[in-house]
Amino acid sequence: MSTLSWKWYAGSNEEEFHSGPFDTREEAIIALDGYDGFIIEARKKPLALSSCFAAVRFFDEAEESVYDLANPEGELLFEATDTQIEDLEMRVRKTIDQWQDEHNLVFFPWFFSQSRNLEHIDGEVGDPEQSGPEVDQGTA
Repeated sequence: MSTLSWKWYAGSNEEEFHSGPFDTREEAIIALDGYDGFIIEARKKPLALSSCFAAVRFFDEAEESVYDLANPEGELLFEATDTQIEDLEMRVRKTIDQWQDEHNLVFFPWFFSQSRNLEHIDGEVGDPEQSGPEVDQGTA
């Protein structure tokens, strides 16, 4: 997976940064296009697809998929000890990690993993969210 590096982002408010990533602070300011806004230096930690695999959930789904094959008393068809389930989860996650690496798949979340240097930038144009609607004056 790729390394976790700091990048710059720009946005019209403190919660949503619609522009970026940029290598420099100056690029983030330029992205505000002269309007008031915020810039932030942040990074996103890539997600491991394997973190979504849970062996307990897998066992539950497997049991549901063969419900019609179970006996009337409702005894489980797929039983394993906690240790066996933990072992399965470790092995499957390792396989998923290898598969993800071999295919160079890198998944980034929408949210930042870490951030620093949040800064309000006063624009030359003003705040686009506070300006009134544009009115077409037309021709007379």
